[in-house]
Amino acid sequence: MKQIYIDEKSSAIADLVEIHPKCYLVTRINVPKSSRGKGIASRLLDKILGNADTEGVTLEVHPMPSGGLTRKELVKWYERHGFRWGQSRVDPETSTEVLTRGKGE
Repeated sequence: MKQIYIDEKSSAIADLVEIHPKCYLVTRINVPKSSRGKGIASRLLDKILGNADTEGVTLEVHPMPSGGLTRKELVKWYERHGFRWGQSRVDPETSTEVLTRGKGE
């Protein structure tokens, strides 16, 4: 898995951090204001999901709203991309639920 995904045309960026073998945390997906609403974030996420599926990696997201989206809107966006609520791999001893997608170990 790459840890940085960039859309060269818009300068949108996505960052990932490996938290366990076969499990990555998506720490941010940021699209510049002038490029929002054009599906760029979805295309970046689709590239990440394609790589994760190919490599058998689980992705984890701790949804933090920004850029005008509410938390509810952000969660719905991730759910449309196949994320579901599950247990955090960052700190499995806590009861923190996060959005996850994939089957990595």
